[in-house]
Amino acid sequence: LGDVYKRQALGNLRREEAELQTRFDALADQAFAVCKTHYAEQNTIKKENLKRRKVLCAEVQNYLQNTDWAKADIQAVEGIMRAARTEWRTYHPCDIKALRVLEKEFEAAQAQLYQHIKSGRDTNIAAKESIVADAKALLELEDIEAQTGRAKELQTRWKTIGSTPRGIDQRLWKEFRSVCDEIFKRLNTSRNAAAVACLLYTSPSPRDGLLSR
Repeated sequence: LGDVYKRQALGNLRREEAELQTRFDALADQAFAVCKTHYAEQNTIKKENLKRRKVLCAEVQNYLQNTDWAKADIQAVEGIMRAARTEWRTYHPCDIKALRVLEKEFEAAQAQLYQHIKSGRDTNIAAKESIVADAKALLELEDIEAQTGRAKELQTRWKTIGSTPRGIDQRLWKEFRSVCDEIFKRLNTSRNAAAVACLLYTSPSPRDGLLSR
């Protein structure tokens, strides 16, 4: 009886193990199916993001090739460079291996944009520094009217110059404005002096009044 009982117990255990294994396999298949779907979706997203990054990179490269950099608006170029970087980051995730070559091309294009921006800024800084120097030179002129006229011309020139880094721009503008304020102050002083002289010249003196009686 003992042997029979043992065989029955062993058989029951094996059936339970088989049932557990079957249940485990079913659950594993379900989990794998979910993962398989997830990975398939991720692959689709990665491929689409890679495609969009290729389009973006081509657009930046095309912009570099077809822009007249001698007339480019540096502030607009800065905006384009930042926008391209922001858009690039939104196309994530992406297949790392497939992205390597494309990422190098994009970074190279961004570097070219930055060099154009830097070159434009340097040109604009030099132009504003030149205006400040020209304005200071006006202080040596004796002709107040000539000083004022040329100062106004320099103010007009300043407005035509493109953007420069904020700190440098504020420093140069402060220097330029200080010189212009001095020039216009001299003009006002000169005109006031002329007005007083004219008033004294045209007004009758007390002696003239006495003589006319």
